[in-house]
Amino acid sequence: SQNGNVSIHLPRGYRFIREYDVLTFVRDTPTEEVELQKVLPKGVWTRWGNDFQLYWNEVSNLDTELFTDTDDIMYFDLPHSALPLSIRRREDGDRILLSGMTHPKRLSRLFIDEKVGMTERDRLPIISTAQGEICAVPGVRYGVAFSRHKTDQSKYIVSTRKL
Repeated sequence: SQNGNVSIHLPRGYRFIREYDVLTFVRDTPTEEVELQKVLPKGVWTRWGNDFQLYWNEVSNLDTELFTDTDDIMYFDLPHSALPLSIRRREDGDRILLSGMTHPKRLSRLFIDEKVGMTERDRLPIISTAQGEICAVPGVRYGVAFSRHKTDQSKYIVSTRKL
């Protein structure tokens, strides 16, 4: 079948994976357990699993040397009550409000629309506010409070690195 994603376990610890139009032959190795959720400290590069590092700070406290070799830089403004930010794994029912939309979009639908493979979905960090609202999926999409360009309303900056 050409529809959907497929993972076939093979002898000797190998696996064949088809996700969208990409075919991968991998050796199953124990994966590092990622914490379910942790506070994303301000002003410090924070590791998420084996794949990501994240950093955020106030725009006024920037050290440009921190942003060499980054994959993504976004500016944002959130009320003080939304802090501290946290990172976690995705959960069933997660939704994010994207720019230009009136209702939040389900992350499961977002991943399908953006063609994010099943194995990648479980490794991606989800950034949420203190109230648990999802505001970003680094490397995929960012919520309404984020912009690629610094504006007068931009109080904070977030950056990501894929390792």
